Amino acid sequence: MKYIFTAILLFLLSYNSKAQGWEDVSGGIDDIVYDMIKFDNELYVGGRFYFGVKSWDGSTWTNYPNLPGIGSILTLSVHNDTLYAGGGSPYQSSQSSVFRLINGGWEQIGGNFNKNPFSSTQQLISYDSLLISGGRFNTIGGVTIKNIASWDGNVWDSMGDGLDSTVLHLEVHEDTLYATGEFMASGSNTNVQNIAKWDGSNWISFDSNIVFSTTGPMKSFQGDLLIGNVWNNISGIEMKGIARWDGTNYSSMGDTIIKKIHEFWEFSNELYIAADIFASPPLILKRTVMKWNGTDWSQIGANFNQWIVCLEDYDNMLYCGGQFSAPTSHIGRYNPFLSTNEYKLEDKEIVKVVDLTGREIVEKPNTLLIYIYSDGTTKKVFRVE
Repeated sequence: MKYIFTAILLFLLSYNSKAQGWEDVSGGIDDIVYDMIKFDNELYVGGRFYFGVKSWDGSTWTNYPNLPGIGSILTLSVHNDTLYAGGGSPYQSSQSSVFRLINGGWEQIGGNFNKNPFSSTQQLISYDSLLISGGRFNTIGGVTIKNIASWDGNVWDSMGDGLDSTVLHLEVHEDTLYATGEFMASGSNTNVQNIAKWDGSNWISFDSNIVFSTTGPMKSFQGDLLIGNVWNNISGIEMKGIARWDGTNYSSMGDTIIKKIHEFWEFSNELYIAADIFASPPLILKRTVMKWNGTDWSQIGANFNQWIVCLEDYDNMLYCGGQFSAPTSHIGRYNPFLSTNEYKLEDKEIVKVVDLTGREIVEKPNTLLIYIYSDGTTKKVFRVE
């Protein structure tokens, strides 16, 4: 049998970095992954799945007890060598809480977070000597604290007048804490729409000259602050989804194909994003991970069928988690060794086709295959539609 591959070969030659592999992580996870973090030499994963938190040591998963009253673990953070977790139960309760992992079990810190119809902690971050909780709440333990709070090891405390609506993202850049979210004011200060800066006593305007129509996740990167989901025209420059701020001036790191940024991540001195991007036709979205090459963004790996929510690196590999069920189940690991730079098939008789485990299979789209020829040679090919 001779294998004729002309049409598909041309497609593969243009496929370049997309033909690289996201691989399964020990069967995956059965529901949404919202956050991941390295702690105590393992990768901890939080989400909506049963148990809510798991850890991965490179070969096996360990399950941890459920957090009482928390339906979905939305955030994990390490503070003072201790792992903390928070989240919410939007369809069950107007209360939520923050917990720390002690001797394999969870211990609640401080009182309950409250807000009707539901409350949540969206992000925890270690800042200075404090643990900061941003989310949706207006009291903690009966004390008025609006949507952002600090934990000093003993009590939750307000941060100035707080913020008037949900805090979704937090970032520390140049020793300063920044917040983005759905808020429009801090007390009487209405110059903090969607983004605010903490001056040690109050939430103040990030830039009094600009009203950010939308914001998203942030990242401190190479001395600058990156702000996702910014579509403003600033000083005549379209931000196209990513504004880069050097402390004085703005430049764009965005692209017209970007629809939404879910996460930034820096790994091995390279910047990655989890994003929704426009495909063709424009109403169709692709969910993918992209890498910055210093000039523009290039996709790595295959498309995912649903949102990629979070990125993390562990054991010198890049991981992603989210709502997706394909090409992996809610968590995937990028393996550059699944990549192939040689797409041309030889004009020789093919004895059989196997997958990466050596199991003989029938060819199918979107799969990395190993072709074994009659002369004993082999070639890896990513088979596409």
